[in-house]
Amino acid sequence: MIYVSFYRPQLNGLFMNKTFCSKTNRWLLFVIFLIMSIAHSSYVKANNEIYDTIVQEGSIPLNLTNDSSYPWTLEDGYLKSGNFGHKNSASKISFSYSSQHTTNISFRYQNNYDYSTYHHVEVFVDGQRAYESNSSSSVKDIAFRLPKGNHTITVRDSVLNATDVTFFAKLWDVKVTESPAATHEDI
Repeated sequence: MIYVSFYRPQLNGLFMNKTFCSKTNRWLLFVIFLIMSIAHSSYVKANNEIYDTIVQEGSIPLNLTNDSSYPWTLEDGYLKSGNFGHKNSASKISFSYSSQHTTNISFRYQNNYDYSTYHHVEVFVDGQRAYESNSSSSVKDIAFRLPKGNHTITVRDSVLNATDVTFFAKLWDVKVTESPAATHEDI
């Protein structure tokens, strides 16, 4: 005959403590849980709204990651970098995806100033800087072709130690499409 025993911890810890489990504390825990659930729901709704606004129809599914310190905000059909008004700051947004084929990535961005040594927009592809600009307020069309696999594209807007910190960047029309006929040599 084989005996199997299961470890059964004593339930006299924190949650069994009569003081901790008072009705008031249970009510407080419920309120905290409710607030966190609402906050999470709002966060998911905001990310879905951002996704639906800036990611073009026909794009493969993307995972967006918004900056936690200076998040990009949605304004009139584009994203605005979140470090507007903050010296020596950077705001970034990333989108990642996985593909079994070569992909074409495109998006549009715009600085709000014609030229500044205090304002830089950089684009990173899988952690490597692929583009940088600190000039021209004209709309820039950015495009890359990447091999199959997992990729992360990050747009970072940096404001250096400027006396006028009204710099910001806009981002919109993000699209990632697969090109099954393209080969790695086409890249």
